[in-house]
Amino acid sequence: MEVTGIILAEGKNLRLDKNKVTELIGGIPVIDRVIKSLTPITNRIILVTDGNSEFFSTIKNIEVITDNYLIKKPLTGIYTGLCSSHTIANIVVGYNMPFLNTELLEHMTKLLPSFDAIVPRWPNMQKEPLHAVYSISCMATMKKHLENHRYSIIHVLKEMHVLHLNKRGFAEFDPDFFSFLNINDEADINLANKIAAMKQR
Repeated sequence: MEVTGIILAEGKNLRLDKNKVTELIGGIPVIDRVIKSLTPITNRIILVTDGNSEFFSTIKNIEVITDNYLIKKPLTGIYTGLCSSHTIANIVVGYNMPFLNTELLEHMTKLLPSFDAIVPRWPNMQKEPLHAVYSISCMATMKKHLENHRYSIIHVLKEMHVLHLNKRGFAEFDPDFFSFLNINDEADINLANKIAAMKQR
């Protein structure tokens, strides 16, 4: 089954006061880590930006598109990516997630034909919609919400046939919260660099 990778990106992060795409984790730009993880398990990678595409112009082997909506939310980014996808299965991740669990993501794509989406949960049972797999069948429900100016991806998931994987559901892939870690502030950067150093040992 062909799979499209959709990376959701934004420009300047206010909590960091700089662009996360240039942030080095273990000496490697975080966006490079994401692309390297997705490349072996996808046939095509789409990166959805808020219009600041100059930050990504030098990155090879990806297609950069702009979010169709003025209100930049995860839901608008996912929908924009799905509109450009030609595959049933679509892996959706944030571009500031340096430790994607590729084995888990690949496993989730194999489960997808029976669901609209496969969404894992953190150990505290919080849903993680940006380390997830979506079918193009999601588009109708997403479009309905967007047309009514409702932008919560969590509310959209409640209206679809979704498999929520918890710790027990994917224990064989050794997931931990590192897989879902996203870089939002200096504390996250420091933690991510410690994890990267640990993984290199």
